Amino acid sequence: MSEPETTGNGEWSAWREAWVSERPADPPAHRGAAEPGGLAALRRRLDRQRDRQIAVAAVEWLGALALVAVTVAVLRGGAAAWQIVWLATLWAFSAVAGGFAWWNRRATWHAAGATIEDAVRLARLRAERQLHTVRFVLLLFAAEVVAVLAQLAWFDRLVPLAFWALAAAGLAIGLWCAVTRRRLRRELARIDAFARELPDPP
Repeated sequence: MSEPETTGNGEWSAWREAWVSERPADPPAHRGAAEPGGLAALRRRLDRQRDRQIAVAAVEWLGALALVAVTVAVLRGGAAAWQIVWLATLWAFSAVAGGFAWWNRRATWHAAGATIEDAVRLARLRAERQLHTVRFVLLLFAAEVVAVLAQLAWFDRLVPLAFWALAAAGLAIGLWCAVTRRRLRRELARIDAFARELPDPP
């Protein structure tokens, strides 16, 4: 999880309460003229999210470099058939994961504008894209399980330990997906509640 649930809940609740208590009785003449304190706090939250995105992207690039190093090391020593198939599978799944990561981060690095509405839209977009990531992780893991079992059976290396390892990995990934999806749905509900407090268009 990118952030503790209680922290997100407290931030959105505090911003919404501040917005309700501090906004003027009459809506501003121009939509987007939001109270600067709430906007600054929301921007800080979005900046922290962007920093985490950059860190994750950096880790992904390091993983790609590690895969290149592993590939060179294996091929240099004269790879067996099962090693070549294994490397091809790793590269295929890495390409799919990398392509999805690039596609899923589109338009999530910066807000489209400088108003609080733009910031709220970016927060919602990031939460929705993270939900896409949860679904993608489940589908990718299912495909990997099929590929791993097929390769182990093909090369007569299918042992009980493989089933236990895949089951343990599946349990961990399933728990992560369930907790993350629940957190993101609550996050989206908080974002919607915050957005409803924004002034209507004139």
